[in-house]
Amino acid sequence: MSATLLLSSDIPICDVGHTYPVSFRASDGATVYAYLTVPLGKSPRNLPLMINVHGGPQARFTWAPNEHALLVSNLGIAVLSVDFRFSSGYGNEYTDSASQNMLLAQQDVFESVQWAIENGIADPECIGIMGHSYGGFISFYQAAVHPGTYKTVISLMGVWDWTDLGVDLTDGAPVPDYHKCSAPEPYTELAGVLSPSSYVDALKSPILIIYSGNDDAVYPSQNIRAIRELREAGNTPQVVYLPNDGHMPGTVESITETFEAMRRFLVERFLAED
Repeated sequence: MSATLLLSSDIPICDVGHTYPVSFRASDGATVYAYLTVPLGKSPRNLPLMINVHGGPQARFTWAPNEHALLVSNLGIAVLSVDFRFSSGYGNEYTDSASQNMLLAQQDVFESVQWAIENGIADPECIGIMGHSYGGFISFYQAAVHPGTYKTVISLMGVWDWTDLGVDLTDGAPVPDYHKCSAPEPYTELAGVLSPSSYVDALKSPILIIYSGNDDAVYPSQNIRAIRELREAGNTPQVVYLPNDGHMPGTVESITETFEAMRRFLVERFLAED
């Protein structure tokens, strides 16, 4: 796998697996949307599966798989990119429902796993989760709250503690409305409930943490604390630190390092036989 190839706009179509728009009915009756990327030459039956979670959270995946889905699918792993409630592009009600109940996004991601298992797409013993920013937070949270579900976790610049992040971002000022729409207010019960740090002792899956030194959206302290607390709980994560990057890897060298770390982690900790 070449990082240069993944960054190119000239990836031959014959080298890319097929992506299908899918949807499922959530337990509360709502329709949740996603995209399933099936590796080249594979049928969607009993495959290793990575759940792919976007940041934002008011963002969305599209029919064209993102760079992480391309990387993973080229390793022979199916990818389910979930547009959980909060995602844009499906109407205001879809987004607003998650603002009013911030656990809905977590419900949708977990139920997407159940949908993939029940429909025979996923090998239930080989499911992982990955995400950037808000998606990194969801990845941490899912693996902690559903410890028997996910074999591996990849978090890129993910939120570890909402109370700490909220305090850092506001710096003592009132919490802005746009923050309240997608994240809990600092020092509230909800901030504790949604913080992966609250469940660190339950987070047993192998974890890859990627974070950067100049991130002004999810401060480095978030992931430094995650690394320390996971290590103290007996689950030392693999770590990639990008000292000069912001909220996304910003250079070809950083992107290449990130992709190679993800590839190596998945080969060694996800695809390898136990």
